[in-house]
Amino acid sequence: MFGSVMLEVAIGLAFIYVLLSLLCSSLNEMIAGFFNLRSKNLLIALNQLLTNEAKPAEDSAAATLISKVTSHPFISALKQPPVRFFGKHRDEKVPNYIPPHTFAVTLLDAIGARSRDGKMKTVTSIRSLINKEESEHLKRSLLPLLDNAGDDLEKIQSNIEAWFDTSMDRASGWYRRQSQMIILLVAAVVVTSMNIDTIHIAHVLWHDSGVRTALVAQAEQLAKSDKDALTKDQNYKEVVKKIEGLSLPLGWDSESVTKFWQNREDAKGDRENRLWAVLVKITGLLITILSISMGAPFWFDLLNKLVDLRSVGKRPSRVAGSPGREGNAQKPPVVE
Repeated sequence: MFGSVMLEVAIGLAFIYVLLSLLCSSLNEMIAGFFNLRSKNLLIALNQLLTNEAKPAEDSAAATLISKVTSHPFISALKQPPVRFFGKHRDEKVPNYIPPHTFAVTLLDAIGARSRDGKMKTVTSIRSLINKEESEHLKRSLLPLLDNAGDDLEKIQSNIEAWFDTSMDRASGWYRRQSQMIILLVAAVVVTSMNIDTIHIAHVLWHDSGVRTALVAQAEQLAKSDKDALTKDQNYKEVVKKIEGLSLPLGWDSESVTKFWQNREDAKGDRENRLWAVLVKITGLLITILSISMGAPFWFDLLNKLVDLRSVGKRPSRVAGSPGREGNAQKPPVVE
């Protein structure tokens, strides 16, 4: 019984963490979209790749090269239409994502390595064009790719694609770290404003079998969902609706604020007990914040494992009318 209750409490907490992680992830996407974080991150990555500068000086050769690349029709076609915020149009300089092939063709066009009909010029001509570039960083980057390709024009383009791909992997790492920090801050705001205290919730789940059973049933339903669809298709309103439907002590009210400052056993309380209550409350909130920062995929996988463990540990239900263990016992033979 003890182990079963503990497992159900763990399932309930994992279920809550999944929903909260989805909520914070949705809010992070809204923030990233509002501030064009993906586009800005990609622009910085392009600057670093082509000029070795996060933001080249205006009217410099490096800035001219970046402008040629970002204003190319192939790149412009990938941009999202301008969005209007507070009466002003917010336009992105680069799209959120550029395919490696598109970048390679765009860069070759920018340095004049392709003719108007789209065909590549000779290797000798391309080498001459690269050497004419003012950016020493670009020369040091492209000439080894050219040397590696030999006389194979297609390999020149594929080498540029691989070079770009490697750089974008690093840029993705930058964006993930940035997103992780935003999610952590969003989680802190959500958890504190909604008073989502892991210690208090675990206490409620442990002692209230009705709430625990209802939460486990919802968790089992969620565990049947497809992981990719769950993490991609959930929007802010859907997640909030699910969280509001939980029969849990969430939010700040007069009772929760009173308990925050008073000792549970002594209505008057004293300084030591109040301090302890504050530390427990802060610890419970911090546990929730750090748990959310681990992400919905982590908690969804753990939730599935816990649900599977619970289903394995269940006793098989008896069929109506079937005998119990005593009824199944064989009777000794009667000796006449």
